[in-house]
Amino acid sequence: SAKVIILIYTAQGVNVWPEVTGYLGHDVTLPCQLIAAKENANITQVQWDLLQPEGKSITIIVFSSQFGVNIHQPSLKERLEITEQLLLIKNVEMRDAGSYMCTIATFPLGSFEGKTNLVVRGEYVKIPNQEKVTAMTAVVVKTTLMIPHYLTTSTNAILCYWFD
Repeated sequence: SAKVIILIYTAQGVNVWPEVTGYLGHDVTLPCQLIAAKENANITQVQWDLLQPEGKSITIIVFSSQFGVNIHQPSLKERLEITEQLLLIKNVEMRDAGSYMCTIATFPLGSFEGKTNLVVRGEYVKIPNQEKVTAMTAVVVKTTLMIPHYLTTSTNAILCYWFD
């Protein structure tokens, strides 16, 4: 007689969004969630790093279940918060754009990491609630750098930038 063995594996790791969009002057949240095979996995530390283009990483904030929160970059002290595994960046600036690595250390499972890319866009503009807007152009005065152009057929707008 034949025996059948069925193996069931539960994934372990970190669930992050590949890309998050933030808008200048607004707050943005970078989610990072532990996916654990064992419900009794204890999160001992959560760390967020900003990845540099040359491959180096800069630790910006660390949460320890034993020692609390430590923000490593003094210039970000007033703009960063960590809740559970979520990183909140307040009053987003263009220099906040880039790749972020979330690392969650657990006991007894070990560490898991995930990378998300933060894209920062110009100021968020809400189109007034209109039945149909076909085209509207806004020009930023005293600069030739950005000319936002809005095209929509509903109340949702698509924001495009052209750079000279």
